[in-house]
Amino acid sequence: SLLIREFDVCANRLRLEISEQGVMSGTPETGQIIEALTDRDFRLSVDDFGGSRISMQQVLLLPFAELKLSAGLIQLVARSERARRLTRGIIHLAHDLDMLTCGKGVETAEQMLLLKGIGCDAAQGWYVGGAVPPAALNHAIARPTPDAGTAREMAPEQSG
Repeated sequence: SLLIREFDVCANRLRLEISEQGVMSGTPETGQIIEALTDRDFRLSVDDFGGSRISMQQVLLLPFAELKLSAGLIQLVARSERARRLTRGIIHLAHDLDMLTCGKGVETAEQMLLLKGIGCDAAQGWYVGGAVPPAALNHAIARPTPDAGTAREMAPEQSG
């Protein structure tokens, strides 16, 4: 909270990633911390979803705003129709629960197009943009990235 006030940033503009392992720790303190963060308007994301550690019950019970699909799952999407169907189902489930989705580890245009086609909201990976040193962050943010997947750009056209 101190840093939020010091830098005059709205908490709901930040997304905090919690690993599946962090969610799985299952301690009462973990649940209390997650609730305290959401009470302060932080947006929480389950990182590496699909890595088989988190249960669907935990996804339902904890107030997550986003599922970040694991890079391993994204790699399979380009190679397997079955993986695409599973991933599409996960994306639809997340949307039904009012969560956004982000595909991690996107390395090719093909993966980007496939994710867009099955309704993924955003993408992260080398195809979108590599790691940036802190000194170059402002320049990187200002630079247009036409293929970079913001939620609006990745979502399929909605009718009505």
